Amino acid sequence: MEELDLDRFFSAGTLHLKARFAQSEKYRLIEEYGVGCYQEERERGLLLERDFVSWKNMREWVLSFGDRVEVLEPEELRADLRRQAENLLRQYQDT
Repeated sequence: MEELDLDRFFSAGTLHLKARFAQSEKYRLIEEYGVGCYQEERERGLLLERDFVSWKNMREWVLSFGDRVEVLEPEELRADLRRQAENLLRQYQDT
């Protein structure tokens, strides 16, 4: 019975994401997580809070939105995205 406890499996070691998405991403959020998965913030966007089991999946999913998402939590992901953005800027700066 313990082996079949999927809720416990998917909640063990979860990573909590709190992010604000552009209005343009509403239908993608609904398609992936259902109606009501976000809170509408007046003139600020769509606030989504979700748990992920895998750092890699959370990071790749967030990156797939490009500049249409702002990660609010976790701070480690914000720092990771900041480092990546700085590296991209250095790579594409005119020399």
